[in-house]
Parts: sequence; structure tokens; C-alpha cells
Amino acid sequence: MSEPTERKPLSPKAKLAFVAIFLVAGFFIYQSQNKNFSLKGWTKITDGSDLPAVFAQAKSEGRKIAAFFLNSPPSETARTVARRIWKAQNQKALKRGNFIPVLVYLRGTSDSLAKRYDIKNLPTFVVFLPDGTERNREVGSLGEVPFRANFLQAVEE
Repeated sequence: MSEPTERKPLSPKAKLAFVAIFLVAGFFIYQSQNKNFSLKGWTKITDGSDLPAVFAQAKSEGRKIAAFFLNSPPSETARTVARRIWKAQNQKALKRGNFIPVLVYLRGTSDSLAKRYDIKNLPTFVVFLPDGTERNREVGSLGEVPFRANFLQAVEE
């Protein structure tokens, strides 16, 4: 039977390198989970200054706006809802309904834009008619089918 070999302790440089790699990896994981995401085909608004242009476009084109108000960075609830609304059937419903889909990032419900549109909880969905009046609102988590059936199609009634 062979004798067990003794392991040499890590050198201070090796320990430092290990800690540095661990910290860098942790930083990148944190950043990737906390940055704002976007959905293909959705206009992304981060400071509210572009929202008047979206309303002007909606009015000139006679289109409704489907606005998704969410925290910056987005909460896990907002991320889950975004995955649901990104489903193919929901994207088809947005096109069929001639919506301009918009992600509006807020710095919480005390944000001036949140106050302007009476956003008290995030995430919140709001459908605006082409003239800018609110037609439908859903607060919090919204499933894939309810988004399409209860939120988008309710506008047509």
C-alpha cells in the first residue's frame, strides 16, 4: 500500500487569484441579472422623455399603446411576466390589435412618470387608445393567456 502524499497549501498568490476570479464572476452574474432587459419589437423607455413621441406616433397612426411599466432594474415578477408576454401567441395578438408595445422603466412608484400615469404598483400594464386615454389596466403578475384574452382583447369590446 502506498503512502498518502501530502498536499501543499496554496500559496498566497494562488489564494488571491482564486478570490479575484470568484469576485469577478460574481460581479458579472450580478450585473447580468440586474440590468434592464428588452423585448424584440418593444420600444424601450428609460427616462420618460420618449413617451410623448410614442403617444404622437400612436395618434398619427391610429394605433393603441400597450405599455408595460416596470422597475429599473426589473424585479423577478417583471421578468417572469415578460417571458409570458413574449410568447408567440401574445406577439401575434399585439400585431393583430395594431398595438405599439412599450417597456417603460421607472425608478419606483415615486418616479414622476409613475405619478403622472397613476402607477402605484409595479409591474403594471396599461393600454392607451390612440388619443392617449387609458382603456385597460392590469397590476402585478399576469399570465400568458390572461394577457392576451383579458387584457388585449378587452380593449376591442
